[in-house]
Amino acid sequence: MTISEIKDVARIHQVRLKTQERKEVHKSRFLDHDCLACVTYFSIFTCENRVKTTTQTAAPEIAPYPPPPANEAQIKNIIRGFCHDTRPEAFEEAGCAVCGQLNLLSGMKALNESSANLSLLVSDGFTRTPRNTERDPIKELEGPTIDPTCNFICTPCEEQLLSNKVPRNALARGLWLGPVPPELSNLTFAEQMMIARIRHNRCLVRVSSGRAKMIANCIMFSNPTAELY
Repeated sequence: MTISEIKDVARIHQVRLKTQERKEVHKSRFLDHDCLACVTYFSIFTCENRVKTTTQTAAPEIAPYPPPPANEAQIKNIIRGFCHDTRPEAFEEAGCAVCGQLNLLSGMKALNESSANLSLLVSDGFTRTPRNTERDPIKELEGPTIDPTCNFICTPCEEQLLSNKVPRNALARGLWLGPVPPELSNLTFAEQMMIARIRHNRCLVRVSSGRAKMIANCIMFSNPTAELY
């Protein structure tokens, strides 16, 4: 019996117990006790044989080593997955007509099949028609500012246009360069340096140790400049 149960029995038989006493002392106070409650109440104890059941855990399955060779169904799944991952649509890229960036062809849509509003890409002051002589007038391209050599549109640009917004990287935001003339497409390194519109210099001073040290706040860039916006 617990101490709380002993206190409940002592309350029924009106036996005084002290809180500082131990459990064995509490039990000894009932040895010579006799009252009306002792005759009225009695307890019957029975023995029960309880069998302790043990839960048996299944032993982990040990995979055979070396593993058996792949069956015909597994070989077909491997070949099918390889063909699906190496199909041309999975890695072939194409340029977006709106932003001019390369994207996976699987995530693009044909420009003539898209319902995007291309009128948002009409801009002024960014495009020019090719001029072969100095007498040719300076004119802008008509229609939206897109790359006419590209026939697809990427998903981000299409979503922005469907929301009546101009894409962040759209050519209509002043990023249009136009086609590169054949005369400037295959230049040598010396020819590129001669026609470069920007040149960057660096200021160096020789120190006593014989090595060069940069002075002032200079930034070095590649010369010639690949693209100039």
